[in-house]
Amino acid sequence: DNQKQRTNCTMTSPQPHEDLIGKLAVEFLLEVREREGENAVLDVLEAVSSIFGGWDLVEYRRAFADKRVVPVKRAKLLAVELTQIISNLPIHFGLVLCRLAQPQISPGEQRETGAYYTDFRLARDLAKSFVACWPLNGKLVDPACGTGVLLVSAVLEISGEDPRCIKNLLRHSIFGCDLSKNALRGARIALGSLTDSIDTLCELDSHLLHQDSLIADSQIWRHYAPS
Repeated sequence: DNQKQRTNCTMTSPQPHEDLIGKLAVEFLLEVREREGENAVLDVLEAVSSIFGGWDLVEYRRAFADKRVVPVKRAKLLAVELTQIISNLPIHFGLVLCRLAQPQISPGEQRETGAYYTDFRLARDLAKSFVACWPLNGKLVDPACGTGVLLVSAVLEISGEDPRCIKNLLRHSIFGCDLSKNALRGARIALGSLTDSIDTLCELDSHLLHQDSLIADSQIWRHYAPS
């Protein structure tokens, strides 16, 4: 029996700190996922991002042709409830969206693909470590950005949450790459919650690359993020 207990403990993944804090938000989206499928979660999170960012969800959907399963009206209704939950959390909403947008994968898939997501506390500490030496017109490239927790952290730290500075960073300084289309969509959702400009998000989206950064042609990186 003791051996069985030890085996079960080693097979159980530790629960992310964000999930412990945002238990209600996680449970809310689990219900959405069970009722309407994986893509429904990102549809609802887009609507949440539109509330925090202040942009029009219909216009956003026109700008980005992602596969969607939840109609705009229903996505907005669900988003209002989820936004209230997120607003009461002691974590910045942009970072919460990074966590909630993470694709659901099994421990086996994590080991096979190496898809491990960075804790928001580590991301904030990393961002603080380089913000003091951020150069004029600097660029931040995350070659395995996932849902953008490091990128969001960097934008918050560098900008001091100044809206004009955020727009400038999103347009010119933030670059990411990932193997997962859904993860990149999640990154755009999380970063989108920081601005009211869909034009800015369109510019940002051109800097979010769907490919393996380890085998990407160096010419691509020189084009998107020249030194």
